[in-house]
Amino acid sequence: MIERPNDWNESPAIIGGARTLPAGNYKCKIVNVEKSTSKNGNDMLKIFFDIDDGDYAGIYMDRYLNNKKSNEEAKYPNAGVYYQLLGEGQTGRLKGLVQCLEMSNPAFKWNWNEQAMNGCVFAGQFREEEYFNQNGERRTSTRLVYIHPLEELANLDVLPAKQASKAGAPQSSADAERQLESIFGGPAASPDQIPF
Repeated sequence: MIERPNDWNESPAIIGGARTLPAGNYKCKIVNVEKSTSKNGNDMLKIFFDIDDGDYAGIYMDRYLNNKKSNEEAKYPNAGVYYQLLGEGQTGRLKGLVQCLEMSNPAFKWNWNEQAMNGCVFAGQFREEEYFNQNGERRTSTRLVYIHPLEELANLDVLPAKQASKAGAPQSSADAERQLESIFGGPAASPDQIPF
């Protein structure tokens, strides 16, 4: 016989698994924006969004709130976060994002305050992407790839799935050579340069 947990009466019942968003095009809404720093030290915006319409409306917020019930430290699902790098070389993408938001939200006018993006809607183009988890198992997730003006939603193509290669495995001889160069700090020596 198992022992009854002390928090049995207070714990909410969790039934079934999480809904999965299929690849496609969706009306999305920004729920929060944070200025942050990438792993490489570059400034970026973390744009938290959710599906705003249809059968999958609220999918990411629902997942977040359900996770908070059992884990106070739970974070918003990564699939519901769009990362926009800032700075030199990224200006065109930021400008495109701003224009899409202005076209989709008549009351929105960019004023360099990222918090003004909260509540804005846009058309999101999502695709299924394969990846390998920490155990080397092939998995899939659905990711936001492109942001478009909302008026384009009905005319967007569904993006094909992105196939993963085995993590770290070179896909061509050129990839293999680049991988060796990164390991050994330079190009491979030709056979006549090998001293033995």
